[in-house]
Amino acid sequence: MTTLEETPTPAVAERRTDCRYRPTFGTLCRLSRGRDRTADGLVRDISEHGIGMLLAFAPECGRELRGELTTEDSTARLTVVLRVAHVRPLSTGDYFIGARFVEPLSAVQIDPFVTPASGRRQVVEVADEDENESPNSDNWWRNRG
Repeated sequence: MTTLEETPTPAVAERRTDCRYRPTFGTLCRLSRGRDRTADGLVRDISEHGIGMLLAFAPECGRELRGELTTEDSTARLTVVLRVAHVRPLSTGDYFIGARFVEPLSAVQIDPFVTPASGRRQVVEVADEDENESPNSDNWWRNRG
C-alpha cells in the first residue's frame, strides 16, 4: 500500500517592499481606456513605487496603463504610468488591482495624495482581506482606521 505524502505549500514571495500610505479621502486614479474613454479607480493605498485600487474592470497583469492621480476636489493632479502587478476579483463585482509606477514618485509628488497631506503620514497595514468584505463598506475602513 502506498501512502501519500503531503507536500509543503511553497512560500509566496511578498510583493510589497514599500511602506503603503492611506490616501486622502476621495483620491482617484483616472485611467485612460482608449479614445476619449476613462475609468476611475478608487485608491486604497499608495507608496512611492506603487498603488492599490478598486476598479470596475480587470486589466491584464503586466499591462501598462496611463492615468492621472487626482484628489476629490481636483486641487492636486499628477500624470502617472503604471504596470499592473496583480488583479483580484471581489464579491462586489469590482476588482482590486495592485500596480507599480513605471517611474517612482518623489515625496513631493506623493504628498498631496496621502493622509494627512502635510505632516506625519498614516501608514496602512495592508493584509489579505476577506474576499467577502468589500473595501467600499464603512466597516472595512473602520477596522483599518
